[in-house]
Amino acid sequence: NIAKLKTVSAAVKLPPDVEQIISVPLGFLLSPDLAPFMTTQNDERAFDAYLLLHRYSDEKEGDAVLSVDMQRLASDLAIDSSKGGSYSRKIATRPLRKLADHYRLIDLEIPRGKNAQVTFLNNALGSAAGVIHLPLAYWTYDLATELKQAEKMAYLICLNEETQALTPPLWMKNQSDLTKKYSISKNPINDGLNGLQRLDLLEITRSPISTSGNYKKRRPNQYRLKPLLSPEERTARWEKLEKKHGTERLAQARALAAILDYDNDFASADQLAKAIKSYGFPTVSNVTTQVATKSATNPNRHPDTVVEYLHNTRGQR
Repeated sequence: NIAKLKTVSAAVKLPPDVEQIISVPLGFLLSPDLAPFMTTQNDERAFDAYLLLHRYSDEKEGDAVLSVDMQRLASDLAIDSSKGGSYSRKIATRPLRKLADHYRLIDLEIPRGKNAQVTFLNNALGSAAGVIHLPLAYWTYDLATELKQAEKMAYLICLNEETQALTPPLWMKNQSDLTKKYSISKNPINDGLNGLQRLDLLEITRSPISTSGNYKKRRPNQYRLKPLLSPEERTARWEKLEKKHGTERLAQARALAAILDYDNDFASADQLAKAIKSYGFPTVSNVTTQVATKSATNPNRHPDTVVEYLHNTRGQR
């Protein structure tokens, strides 16, 4: 499983929920009428339900017919339970019927008051062979409920691309190739990838723009999924930085990092907090605001640029 996931060195012991892998057919991601269509049309419930069915199937060790507890499905889909079990069951039934009737991904029977009976169908998946290795932590670390639809699609894309990369987990591909391969337009892909960066799930190394300004000659960006951290571990890391820098200074640093789309990046908050200590908040804030005016695709729109500018300016005094 560690070799399949390829998110960290095999020498590192992975948390159980990161190590445990749920296999999802690659055809779901690549077929234009499935995940790409769901993302474009914001059919998030159907997207989520299909992935959950594969999680449930993994728990049942691949039973030919999957018995689905509708109350559990409703809970996992974050459906409001305050209106009672009958209501949440009714709402949870809708994405299953859509997966059956519209997407042709499952055969479905829902006996009144009993578990739904699901059989996976393969015809709609097309000819794409292989699977996506989705960690169980996608659900237990709350990605399934906290990510926006474009970010969920981008996360699956990253998981797939890193398995095909020459130097995994690092991979690179230009925008036009991504849009063509995954049958989705530029904006949702950009929104998804940038959203993963803001959530500290993805590291993006943006290629420099050529001196001629010719974007066609620009090398593809490099991407690397970061190791997944549990909510508890994230909280512990922020508390450690708060102890190091103080509540106010860390809050200021995180606010400045957010201006540059590094909202949840520990290293960015740490280096900006150090800069605030050395140069004062007004100075660091002013430089950060200037750097933030650069295009989102500009590699210099980064906390490193802020710190470098401050250092160089001090050296010139």
